Amino acid sequence: CRTAGITVQKEVTVQHAEGSYRADIVLPTGIPGFTSQTVLLDVTFRSPFTQTGMKKSSKEIGALAEAGESDKDNRLKKKLEDVKYKFLPIAVETLGGIGKECAPFTEFLLTQLHYRLRKPYAEVAAHFWQSLSVLVQRIKSNRIIRCQQLLKSPAPNSQKQ
Repeated sequence: CRTAGITVQKEVTVQHAEGSYRADIVLPTGIPGFTSQTVLLDVTFRSPFTQTGMKKSSKEIGALAEAGESDKDNRLKKKLEDVKYKFLPIAVETLGGIGKECAPFTEFLLTQLHYRLRKPYAEVAAHFWQSLSVLVQRIKSNRIIRCQQLLKSPAPNSQKQ
């Protein structure tokens, strides 16, 4: 967002009627052509290797991500829109699918990058999606390594006496 010249804040807590919510990304000036309200983005990753994930992702690319967006919408959208924020979940499947609700944000981001970097839109978009894919795969591999480390380490109370 910063490279694209978009005003952005990270990890901002906002209050609503039932408590508070910590947004992953905040666009205080909204998304032109979509909303002028402050946009609260919630990023979520979904793995197709879970039992639910296998069923949904085997039907259609992005179906699991859309389910993630729907879950976030059901829990948060009304609460946050009641206090005049636009809530936008961004769901990404670890094997590449994305949810439909992230389209306004990604289109805005890619368009701004295109103008700012003075590169063809297709080139900017390809680089963005490739970078996101590499990032997701790195996070995934780090999680796998961490799980293996935890499985191999002795339990805290099982030390020899």
